Amino acid sequence: MISVNDYNTGFNIDKQTLKRLKNMSGILIDQLNSVPIYFVKKETIDEYEISMCLKRECVKEFVAGYWRDDEWWFMREDEEKTKNLMSRLGKCLNNCDTIACYVSQGDAICNEPHILVAQEKITYRNKNQFEDTLIAVLLHELTHSYFSSKINKGDISSHIIEESLCEAYAFSRFDNVENIFGFMTDQRRPPEYTAFKFWSEISRKTQLIFPMIEWKKKNEIGLMLSIFPDNYQFYFRHFLNAHNLSALAKVILLFS
Repeated sequence: MISVNDYNTGFNIDKQTLKRLKNMSGILIDQLNSVPIYFVKKETIDEYEISMCLKRECVKEFVAGYWRDDEWWFMREDEEKTKNLMSRLGKCLNNCDTIACYVSQGDAICNEPHILVAQEKITYRNKNQFEDTLIAVLLHELTHSYFSSKINKGDISSHIIEESLCEAYAFSRFDNVENIFGFMTDQRRPPEYTAFKFWSEISRKTQLIFPMIEWKKKNEIGLMLSIFPDNYQFYFRHFLNAHNLSALAKVILLFS
């Protein structure tokens, strides 16, 4: 049963919006039926959740500094070098403005995993754009729930992979992206979010659900093979000689 609650805002989600969210949830239907959603004031989410995101200007310098003519150069680095590069990228992390978050354990608001949404932080031109953006935000957080996210804040690679995957799934559920495209590609947003375009490109060759399933299982090799389903020899030549998730995270950032 879907549980949508107003914690302290006075906001009530439109029944039509809730119906669309249910119809668009896809593989997230179990999460939608089991993970409570709470609408909270922006002050509440700001005090409650300090999110860390990558600074775009810092990432631009990082990508520019390590780009080569051969776009697959990063696959051939040794593991230690790749880890060191990702450690340096960690310095690009900074506090960011939070619209919504998935809370993986109980707290003062709810005694079980739940989602918090500060809907007043969503900027929009009209009601339709607000509705679509709210649905995209909720789908993103429900995808975190699907992954049972408990990412260590210091794990930059997993942070980039999961945030981009969550955003990609949300984007993929819209038949008409007119109302959300501007929001989801806004360069003021963290690059790990706008990098969902990597997965959109991958989904031309393989269904997005396959890498999502492998990421949920935390199956690193399965994840890579789901991205290159028709070229496993490429994977074994290049990825096994690198730190897989770090190499993938760097590729994803190139699409931000």
